[in-house]
This record gives sequence, structure tokens and C-alpha cells, in this order.
Amino acid sequence: MAKMIEAAEALVEGQTEKAKALMADVYGALVEASGCRPDVKTIYISFTKDDCLVASAHPGPDGIELALALPENHPSPLLADASHLTWRTLPLLVSISESTNREDVMDLVYEAMSRIESGEHDVDRPPEYFRAARRAQRRSYFWEAKS
Repeated sequence: MAKMIEAAEALVEGQTEKAKALMADVYGALVEASGCRPDVKTIYISFTKDDCLVASAHPGPDGIELALALPENHPSPLLADASHLTWRTLPLLVSISESTNREDVMDLVYEAMSRIESGEHDVDRPPEYFRAARRAQRRSYFWEAKS
């Protein structure tokens, strides 16, 4: 298990032991093995390589959302839409929780890293994509509240 920088450890502090251990493995794969630079902000840890965003970890009450540089049409059933995180180049996320399988997550992390290193990753959502997603989300909340 990799040793995270202090600010990253503090950000994942409230997570389960399994989620913290898996996040440490992700951190190790991206930072120590692949040479990504971690950057801790108020609510997330981003990982960049050669000025390209590879992943972003967002700890929350139900686990850690890990957004990844993967294609929007990736077939993995573990992935969910990451539009709410508004990363233009990270369209999908995997949730890291008590029930998450380590190998499955690490396979996705290595795939994202490979896409960045090879120059294959070409997802870059325009700002309008996120405005439209927020409008649709507000409409669905409105209609759910009226039901």
C-alpha cells in the first residue's frame, strides 16, 4: 500500500478501511508507478501526467468517486456518468466503497493511464455539455417533486 501525502490522507480520512486501502493503491499506481503529480484541493485529489488529467478522487459519505480518463462508451458495468463532477476530460467514474473489487478498479486505473500515455484519450466535453446536463437534472427534480 502506497503512502499518500498528508493532505490526501486527510481528505479520505472518514472512509472505511477498505476504501482507504484501495485509494492508497490507486494513489500508488498513479503517483509512484506511473509518475502522475497529485494535487489536493478542498474536495478532491487530482492526478496529472504531462499536464493531462488522468483521474480525480472525490471522497464523500458513501465512498470515493474516482473519475477516470476513459471513453464515454466504456463497457464496464462498474462505471457511471461523472457529469456532476464537471471534468471535461473525465466522463466516467467508479465508486470505491466497502464492496468494490480491487482488481476491477485497478484495471480501470491502468487503462486510463495507458490512454493518457499513448495519446489515445480524446474526450473533451464542451462547457455547453455541462450546462445542458444541469438543466436536465433540474427539470427531473422539478417533475419528481410534482409527482
